Amino acid sequence: MLEPSYIDKGETYLNLSVTDIRLNNLNNALKEAKIAELYDRKSESTYLQGVIYYLLDDKEKARAKFKKIDRWQYAYFLENLYGFSEQKERLPVNDEFIPDSLRFYFIFYESDTSKIRGQIENSKLPSWQYMLGKGYLSYKDGEYRKALNYFLESYNLKREDYTGVFILASQFRLSELDSLLSFQKKYSIVSPLANYLKGEALYKKGWIERATELFLSDTNSPYRTHAIFASGWSKYRLAQYSESADLFQKFLNIYQQGELRQFALYRLARGLLKQGKVESLTYFKKIVEEYPDSPLKDDAYLLLGKINFLLNRFDEATKWFKSLLSEFPDSPWVGYTYRYLGSISASKNDFNQALYYYSKILGSEDLSIGLIDEACYRIEEIKWKMGKYLTKISMFKGFIEKYPESPRTPSLLLQVGDYYKAAARYQKAIQFFKKVLKSYPDSEEADESLRILGKLYQLIGKEELAVDLLKKALQERPELEEEIQLELGNIYYKIEEPEEAIKYYKEITSSKLLPYAQYQIGTIYYELGLFREVRVPLKVITDKFPDSEYFNDAYLLLAKTYLQEGSLKKTIEVVNEGLNKLKGKEKGTLLSFKANIYCRMNDKEALDLYLKSAEMMGDDINGTVKILEEAKKCAIRLNEQEKKEYIQNIIEVLKTHKED
Repeated sequence: MLEPSYIDKGETYLNLSVTDIRLNNLNNALKEAKIAELYDRKSESTYLQGVIYYLLDDKEKARAKFKKIDRWQYAYFLENLYGFSEQKERLPVNDEFIPDSLRFYFIFYESDTSKIRGQIENSKLPSWQYMLGKGYLSYKDGEYRKALNYFLESYNLKREDYTGVFILASQFRLSELDSLLSFQKKYSIVSPLANYLKGEALYKKGWIERATELFLSDTNSPYRTHAIFASGWSKYRLAQYSESADLFQKFLNIYQQGELRQFALYRLARGLLKQGKVESLTYFKKIVEEYPDSPLKDDAYLLLGKINFLLNRFDEATKWFKSLLSEFPDSPWVGYTYRYLGSISASKNDFNQALYYYSKILGSEDLSIGLIDEACYRIEEIKWKMGKYLTKISMFKGFIEKYPESPRTPSLLLQVGDYYKAAARYQKAIQFFKKVLKSYPDSEEADESLRILGKLYQLIGKEELAVDLLKKALQERPELEEEIQLELGNIYYKIEEPEEAIKYYKEITSSKLLPYAQYQIGTIYYELGLFREVRVPLKVITDKFPDSEYFNDAYLLLAKTYLQEGSLKKTIEVVNEGLNKLKGKEKGTLLSFKANIYCRMNDKEALDLYLKSAEMMGDDINGTVKILEEAKKCAIRLNEQEKKEYIQNIIEVLKTHKED
């Protein structure tokens, strides 16, 4: 979107003409000015021809040229026309040949405020220009509200895009972004600067994608460098790091000197770093080497250290970190520097040095809670590595006791509980999970502790405690309502209270948990011999949840209800319906069930169905062998000796393959 670069031949010839005027090559300058006119630069060309004739002392021709000029087409080019160096004093800037309304525009390239004021007050200007000039003076003095009022008055008298740009600039200075955007929308000011200011306003309002489009559309304008820089930064904000880096590289290719260069180097380096490219080191080093007083130098030191740290270049990393500490003792990155130096020392088993660096973090000011917490944890961890704690669990316990307010304490309590649970010390584990619930009820760890406690109580045969715990949680933790109801249903199912189990399962409505709950209800009804009732929850699964893991099981259980009622025809219908919807192993399992029915009916087709079912099991050798064992039994029952031997051979091959 940036290439080819903007080329204006008219502007090129005007530049050549201006250069030759400065060198006093007036005849060449005249030729070049006339050529510029051919490239749609009529007003500027006419003005330059007037200047040249004036310098050649042909005042009549000069006067004739100046009188032809109605308005400037490219106002921003006036700066070049105004600054003829040694020729400037000879130019007719204040001569009667140039109308006041045209000479007025030179105020925008004059730095002396008193001269600007004199030119405005002593010229015969139309009201709109007079107001524009007064607004410009107020703008230069930083009185943006006063300036805006003058500009608006001027614009109401005559709608000039030039004035419109000043209105937008004043609104931007006053942070009246909505006014800026509505003004530009209403009047569509045509100007590269207007475009850029609109982009800035959109960016500040958080509409970064729209701002980026405007910045990119401005990259061939006179504000090209501004637009490229803004585009690069916007792309960075949009996490489009590759494009951001490309834009900042283009900016640096154009912008060889100036204050913004160091910031572009920094953003280019950050964009490369976000892509994981080590060449970011080159650009961070450039900031350090080329800008010794840069406000970004401590950032660059930190990132040079961090990148080398991540590359395991610990000595190089240490060099940069220590440079930061020595040159910028008050930098906000000092605490983070100590953290990395502590990690480097710990990796080298220099535990005393690691303790020193982590302790320095605790002595720093204005640090994030997270960094302080990490330092506290690392100190205890180092003590464990030095043998001051017998086990890691005892280190966790020590930290918990020392820092009960730490954001990581709930997680550590959970880990300690998990250790005791894994060691089958359930009562001890329960203590830690209960502590999480009591001391940190709003944490994520509390939710996890609740789930684990319910299962632990069941594990030790105290289902009534699990029920009490979950029923209490049902009142206190509405965000976990359905998970708790599901677990209560499971407990009541386990202790053989089917009516209570069904009551809780029926409360489940979320699509995530509903298939399981409905299948459990169906299973309970089946075990109670209520076959018609089984079909209601199972139909919910087969009709609405084809992607559920219970889809195949629902068809199997549904088919069994009809089989229990002795309706083979209906059983086969249900199985065939399921086979049309299933695929893979699930289809193989249902087909095996169908084969079993055919075998009971003494139908030899059963053997072919078993073999097809076995093929569908794929790499599941255990599942395949299990089906083939059923097939072998069926072959014996049907007195199919040859088929029996064939199936037995396959089983032996599969078992051998499994052992291999």
